[in-house]
Amino acid sequence: MTFRFLGLSLKWRVLVVCTVAFSVAHACRLVLSPILPLAKAEFNLNYLQTSIFSSSFDLGYAVGLLSMAFLGNILEKKRMVMLSMLLVAVMSTYTGLASSYWHLLVSRLLGGFGYSLYLVAGISVISDHFMPEERGKSMGFHSTGSAFGRFYGALIGGSVTAMLGWREAFYVTSLVAASVFILVWVGLQRTRSEEAPSVSFKLHMNLDRRIVSLVPPQSAATIFFISMFTFIPLQMVEVAGFSAEAVGFFFAVTSITTVVANPFIGHLSDRVGKREASILFLVVGAALSFIFPYIRFWGHLILFSVGLGVTIGSTIFILLAYVTEVTMPVSRAPTLGVFNGTAVGITLVSMVFFGHVADWLGLGVVFHIQALILLAAAALSYAYRPL
Repeated sequence: MTFRFLGLSLKWRVLVVCTVAFSVAHACRLVLSPILPLAKAEFNLNYLQTSIFSSSFDLGYAVGLLSMAFLGNILEKKRMVMLSMLLVAVMSTYTGLASSYWHLLVSRLLGGFGYSLYLVAGISVISDHFMPEERGKSMGFHSTGSAFGRFYGALIGGSVTAMLGWREAFYVTSLVAASVFILVWVGLQRTRSEEAPSVSFKLHMNLDRRIVSLVPPQSAATIFFISMFTFIPLQMVEVAGFSAEAVGFFFAVTSITTVVANPFIGHLSDRVGKREASILFLVVGAALSFIFPYIRFWGHLILFSVGLGVTIGSTIFILLAYVTEVTMPVSRAPTLGVFNGTAVGITLVSMVFFGHVADWLGLGVVFHIQALILLAAAALSYAYRPL
């Protein structure tokens, strides 16, 4: 029997609901970026402290991803997505109430853990409903949720901060997450085609050479993707002289570019190969990272944001789609958790390093180092590609 919600068939209902939930997780993640310089000033933080605070969401995300190696096969996926939205909503409110640096860290860390619950469950359930030859397109559509969430998260962060204050921006995203919790509750009912999960802590993973060889490019793309939400706003406001609203607009342009481009890039990656496409995007991303510290004009900034929207975000979803193709359903959620969790863990160590570099040598050097990392990852991915 075919159940319909919003007039959609089963697999498209799953994809749409998961994409909306994915957008909320990213909106609550990115809402911080336009207000980061203001929070840095209010709490009197240096660059290292700011980097740690900004990446605390991703620390919770990494811990959650790694824990999914054991829990991903015993937790029902719909409940994981619902719990994700609940945690993100509550922790966004808690961040808005923050009265100290440690309060900020804890609230963002737990919000990141909530996001990790969604990522493993969402990608896994979409993969269960789409055939391998459709996954590039379905993951491309799904990744537009990330980009769209960054679009309205950036606008909320910039505009609400300008009108009401930075704490109110977190309250708004909390209300959005609570609304999507209800959507998931209704929209994902009776959508699971897989058998009920087995209550077992047996670890099922597939970490063969094809997947392990993708850790460097995934890590490099994740390093740039996560760190850009910290160092691009600081560079724009403190060095280039742009406003918080301008930061919000910058990320909105980047994100809407990804929304438009990702479905086409997903289709392209299905045809030319996901690894080959990711190598090209890493090289282009390296060039963009190198020139960013020298940008001072709006025209150049818009071109940079468009290029960023097409390249780095696309690399991450292309590689995740490839992992789903080479893993069996029983090992998909744990493998995705460990694969992406490893990349995020490497990124968190890098964020501490970048914070020290910014304090010692300046923000511009951070972007040059990131460019070298992207180039090195592209070279490794090419050299160790399976024949």
